[in-house]
Amino acid sequence: MQAMLDGAARSPRRRGTPSSRIQSLDRAMDLLETLAPHGTAGLALKALSAAVALNPSTAHSLLGTLLSRGYVEQDQETGRYRLGASSLTLAQQFMQHCDLAQLALPLLRTLHQHFDELVVLGVLQGGRQHTLVRLGSSRPLVINDRHDDAGALHCTSVGKVLLSGLAPAERDALLARQGLTAFTPYTLTDPDRVRVAIEEVHATGYAVARQEHFVGLLGVAAPVRGADGRILAGLGLAIPMVRLDPEAEPGLVQAVRETALALSERLGFLSPSSPSVNGGRPMAGD
Repeated sequence: MQAMLDGAARSPRRRGTPSSRIQSLDRAMDLLETLAPHGTAGLALKALSAAVALNPSTAHSLLGTLLSRGYVEQDQETGRYRLGASSLTLAQQFMQHCDLAQLALPLLRTLHQHFDELVVLGVLQGGRQHTLVRLGSSRPLVINDRHDDAGALHCTSVGKVLLSGLAPAERDALLARQGLTAFTPYTLTDPDRVRVAIEEVHATGYAVARQEHFVGLLGVAAPVRGADGRILAGLGLAIPMVRLDPEAEPGLVQAVRETALALSERLGFLSPSSPSVNGGRPMAGD
């Protein structure tokens, strides 16, 4: 599944054949990507050039061009390099004009093609879950979910993910307004149990709704986060339990989580396991 996501949209650092890349541009991008996780502290020329395996004179020449365009800044006192304002402006302009549904669609289609089950991307608006993307199953047995159903946040996997992104007081107030309707005999209607289920999203990284909204339906969802770590959406997959091998459930959960993380990374989120985050450790000679 991960390899399929890479092909769909995760955009590995280096793409294309060596003959299709321009070496100087490739090296300049390496410099920017290496500087990014070091924030305002930046890196000295020696450490930076060593990190990208370049001669210091070559790195200095490339940095001069990036400096002139504002994508890199140099501290006048320490001489260290860091990302410049143009890098931030570029990212902000992208986010201001970003269509979440359009950005997510290639990843959602890959997940959908892998399982051929209902895949949804939902956001919280006006205290209700709104579905941005919905890809239905082509299989004979299909449960038509009540998407955008008012009052169901507490009993759908996507709803639980969206609730987990709220502050506790805001979450409790929203649940009090919508009520905890019992859609099935399995719906959680006790406020304390609902809170525990929502808080588990933070601990596990995903939410499960097992026959809580529809009898016979299992829903799994994971959070889609923005660059600042806030939950922007919930990405979910629903499957009739008669089609689910219990031993296959962990793989389904993993696929949903990987897809949500891939979309989050496209929105600028850096997970603790990201190479860019790990690359933020101090370097020898720094």
